[in-house]
Amino acid sequence: MVITHSFHKNSMPTQQSFLLFENSIKSESTRKTYVYHLNKFMTFVQIDDFDSLASVESEKMQIMVEDYVMYLKKSKTANSFTVPMSAIKAFLDCNDIDLRWKKIMRLMPARIKKTGGEAWTTNEIAKMLSQFNKSTKPSD
Repeated sequence: MVITHSFHKNSMPTQQSFLLFENSIKSESTRKTYVYHLNKFMTFVQIDDFDSLASVESEKMQIMVEDYVMYLKKSKTANSFTVPMSAIKAFLDCNDIDLRWKKIMRLMPARIKKTGGEAWTTNEIAKMLSQFNKSTKPSD
């Protein structure tokens, strides 16, 4: 049974693997986001509960996470990988499942800088300021 991100105390699973994961996360909003992404991963790998996920052997889990990264590459932007991978890593870390994360990180696409790359030069700033000063001067 995959748990949705409904967060009423009575609806939370009592599986040990999930309780360890849940209690390791300090922020309620992070917890909700991580559970959502963990459920998406569990749907992808066709595992129905958290304890079953935590009992997968490390080698098989490595392949599952690698496959998930390659699957996400088809539908997500490069900058959208951090949160889903952090959710999976947090769950696995809490349940003492060690993966080769360096290898997994190499599979992820390079992040894209949203600012356009390099810092402004002094000349570019001076040119912008001169344009601003021209437009704000009162006309005679």
